[in-house]
Amino acid sequence: MKTTLQVGLLTVAALCLMVPDVNAFQVTYEVNEVGGSGLFGGGAPIELNERRESQLGTYQFSGSVLPDRVGLIGVSTGFRAAVSRFIPGFSPEPEADSLGPDVGGEPSDSNTGVGDPPGLPPSTRWTSVTVNTSATGAFETVADINGLSATNDVGYVRFDWAVTGMSNIFFDGTGLGSVVVDAARSIASLRPVGDFTIPNSFFHDPSVVDGNSVNDLRAANLTLESFLVPFDFRQLDVGETPQIDISFELIVGTLLDVRNIDDLGNFETLFDADFSNTATLTNVTVLDANENEIIGASVVDSVTGGSLVASTVPEPSSLALLAL
Repeated sequence: MKTTLQVGLLTVAALCLMVPDVNAFQVTYEVNEVGGSGLFGGGAPIELNERRESQLGTYQFSGSVLPDRVGLIGVSTGFRAAVSRFIPGFSPEPEADSLGPDVGGEPSDSNTGVGDPPGLPPSTRWTSVTVNTSATGAFETVADINGLSATNDVGYVRFDWAVTGMSNIFFDGTGLGSVVVDAARSIASLRPVGDFTIPNSFFHDPSVVDGNSVNDLRAANLTLESFLVPFDFRQLDVGETPQIDISFELIVGTLLDVRNIDDLGNFETLFDADFSNTATLTNVTVLDANENEIIGASVVDSVTGGSLVASTVPEPSSLALLAL
């Protein structure tokens, strides 16, 4: 499968890091707490809303893959976390025996005002936290190419896509201790399934400054270069309808990597990458071997006989923006 693409802002290593193997799950998450609960993760086939308590804090993961629709792929992913920090209404109340030596119990990681055991300097007792989420949706079908002549037996089908969505990244690491944020980003990338050529992707990577804090909302409006799928029907029997397999996937991911540099660090964060509105197939064109349009040729779904192009282009979700 040949593609005509622009190289975006991602590297292969960064893309692979942020999009783990989904296996049977299309929405996944992975957390690595060094100095805490270690490595853990999870996922769901199409919709995720899961809360996890760890040795270091509280995590809430969300994401979804919208049902199959003609010419559309919609996904979202994100998470909220409070590490070594109590957030009313989100993280659990500190236990009675974690309030310090005057109570007679052992202090908890979320209490940065006492040491463990009592008498030692305060400590949040963790080294680093890495959070990685992803959601992957696909548009797959088999299509017929109509209107070819005997001289149009070699060429391409061009698929034009547009990607819209939004990304919000909030991080607050200010407090008694200090942290270093090595990565805080989200991505959205559309590609043919099985083709690992890096496309022109949406890449949200705000700088975490001002006392290790950021609150940045960015809209994505990305038109990709055309994907060219080759065809060669010289071996078809007389009267046989030429067909091609169509398979595209939209991958959205978030990544946070934080280090505790003075043993007092704590933070809260919220990531939301919403591309439910969406990757949209705007045009399908049949081209000859010189990439000139073949007038009268068309591509239709082999089962329904209908168009592959989305009937309507979704508008960006105003409700998502208002919620943020």
